[in-house]
Amino acid sequence: MSDISQRLVVHCPDREASRHLTDFINAHRLADGRVRVALRLPVALFHDRRALIERRVIATLYAMRCITDPYQTYSVTLSPEGNGPFPDFAGALAIDRSPNDDSVTLMVSGHYEPQFGLAGAMFDAALGKRIALSAARDLLRSIADYVENACAHNEAARAGYAR
Repeated sequence: MSDISQRLVVHCPDREASRHLTDFINAHRLADGRVRVALRLPVALFHDRRALIERRVIATLYAMRCITDPYQTYSVTLSPEGNGPFPDFAGALAIDRSPNDDSVTLMVSGHYEPQFGLAGAMFDAALGKRIALSAARDLLRSIADYVENACAHNEAARAGYAR
């Protein structure tokens, strides 16, 4: 088992970020209550090659409640769409205050395990960690794009511009 952690600064005021994250979650909620975000990961097997493999990854999120947290936290699992080798990832997604008033930090951290025992460990050494990190980064980028876009629309509306 290996740990990964990714952070991304999101340009949206602290007072609005949590609401926009909730809107993102609601936009991806299924009828059964699960939240699924489809990610498309280009995976380069070697440093000198580009996008040899493209995998569809599903991020599944569930709300977690903690009385002491000022923001909603979500549990996250990342799994491949369909079959195939992919490191099993489980972790948490959270918002953290940024030193600047006009931004927050999105964080995802957790553990992943390679599949297939010893062969999985060899796969992990070569590619598994890069896949898990890339999936976590893509999830954060998807959320950040949504939040920043919603925040920009709110700013434009306050300034008197129509969509």
